Amino acid sequence: MKSLVLGLALSLISISASAQSTVPPKPQTPVQDARTEDSSSGKSQLNREGKSVVLTAQPIGIGPTTLISQGLSAGFFIDRDSLIQVDFTANADDDFEGAWWSTKVRNLSVTWKQFVGNSFYFKGGLEQRWVHETYDFSSSSQYEFKGNSTNLRVALGNQWQFKGFTLGCDWFGLSQPIRHKVTSSSYTSTSNRDQIERYSKDYLEDMTFTAVHFYLGMAF
Repeated sequence: MKSLVLGLALSLISISASAQSTVPPKPQTPVQDARTEDSSSGKSQLNREGKSVVLTAQPIGIGPTTLISQGLSAGFFIDRDSLIQVDFTANADDDFEGAWWSTKVRNLSVTWKQFVGNSFYFKGGLEQRWVHETYDFSSSSQYEFKGNSTNLRVALGNQWQFKGFTLGCDWFGLSQPIRHKVTSSSYTSTSNRDQIERYSKDYLEDMTFTAVHFYLGMAF
């Protein structure tokens, strides 16, 4: 009797072990890359991770006013969505009205750039502008003036980050003077004096705009 009970027990143990060995293993959950865990982040935002500096060149843009401009910029990342940016722009053609009329406009700005989401940003800060204009139509119609202004600068745009390569555009910007000064001027007629007053006001006193400042470069 004892032998029969022992045999039945061994048979049950054997059947139980065999059933357990046929149960398929649970599939392992794949470990996600930490960079893909945040589903709300876009590719440009993720590609800005770990970047310290971005250097770009602006081959073309409109403004200030109607002048075509070019420029260079350097940005220093605080985090992936914030950076301090330094921009220098200058009009591409000094003699856009002809050899007898030359206008040089130079701008240096320091702004805080804040990304909102993947690529859209707004930025704001201070801008310093220098203007030098000369007019020499004839011996009786000449003038020259130099001046500068300090402006509040705001702009918005998009910047796309492709690993190291950077592509972007300031779609629209405004500069509002808070201080302005004509540092020197000379003229040969009353009408020339009026021209100085008109154009110095355009460049140094009035609000000016920029548009489609396209740029490209690298981030490190």
